[in-house]
Amino acid sequence: MILIPCVAPCCSAAVWDVHEQVAVSAMECGCKELALKLVKNVHKRFPEGARGSRLTGMYFELMLSPNEARSLYQKELDRDPNNPLMLKRMVGLKRGQGDLAGAAELLKQYLSAQGSQDWQAWEEAADLYLQLQMYQQAAFCFEELLLHAPADATRHLLYADTLYTLGGAHNWRTARTHYSAVIEMTRGQNLRALYGACACAAQLAGTRRGGSGGGEGEEEEGRRAAQAPQQQ
Repeated sequence: MILIPCVAPCCSAAVWDVHEQVAVSAMECGCKELALKLVKNVHKRFPEGARGSRLTGMYFELMLSPNEARSLYQKELDRDPNNPLMLKRMVGLKRGQGDLAGAAELLKQYLSAQGSQDWQAWEEAADLYLQLQMYQQAAFCFEELLLHAPADATRHLLYADTLYTLGGAHNWRTARTHYSAVIEMTRGQNLRALYGACACAAQLAGTRRGGSGGGEGEEEEGRRAAQAPQQQ
């Protein structure tokens, strides 16, 4: 590799950026020897700070030494508790070890510190909260994601599923709205959304019967949703 001999401090910033990118790619491909050489080069150039610690920690993760990786990440977080690189690595490390609650807490800290522009982090947070059965928090994450991509049918569907799981007339009505949006976006081809709309209508009809004795509107909407596949 041409990159390996280039370890002089005078090398341009772009060269070190490429070193890092190739090192990460090598680790993803399982090329341990190449990854180690590049990680050593970067660590020699940046012996202190998150840049070298992140790559070294990733190499420890590759070698199945999570405790060493955690020590490096934690050392950097002690210096800067809101360091985005270290927070994201710690989230991945904790999730990989099955500590979903710890990963969710660190991801919450990351999102609070970095703002709401990292949409992949919001998706990760929503997935973690769903696995933890923290549906209210997951719903909030989906709301943020829908602000970013209001025409994304998948996010509307996941948000509707989450609200339906939370239960209650208000949540069922909102879920029905989002199921209906998915039905419209997909021209009635999404069976999950069709079933969700029917389920919401049934729940709301039952609520009306138990209260004021109504429910005809919900039943009619449920029938329309059930008939949608037959009209295609």
